[in-house]
Amino acid sequence: MTPEMSSEESSFVKEIVEAVVQSVSNNETFTIPEIVIRKSAHFFEYAVLGLELTILITVNKIEPLSDDKKRGLIKRVFFFYPTAFIFSLLVASLDETIQYFTGRYSSVWDVLLDMTGASFSILLFLLFRKLSLRRKK
Repeated sequence: MTPEMSSEESSFVKEIVEAVVQSVSNNETFTIPEIVIRKSAHFFEYAVLGLELTILITVNKIEPLSDDKKRGLIKRVFFFYPTAFIFSLLVASLDETIQYFTGRYSSVWDVLLDMTGASFSILLFLLFRKLSLRRKK
């Protein structure tokens, strides 16, 4: 998308967020900087990507590869889930590279923000999975 289209989209989302917050809080002067909308989009888009990749990995590798459940769990945590992180990193890097060639602002900081979102959802998923497995015992 061109820089102009991206800016229009961010402005549209900004107006919606402001309208919702103003109506819920009865604060008609509430405004939010467009940069907050843009950076939040980076975080949440990659949080969704990280979660999708983690679920995909979990569904395909639900059972340990060996009879030793402890070793299987270790293998999943230290091999399969970092795969979700690595794929998220590749997508974030590719996305920023594409932005550079389309005339939009490209930043390593955005890649780091993307990875923060992906890491957050991956770790949150693992925490919930661990808690749910404990309850089943």
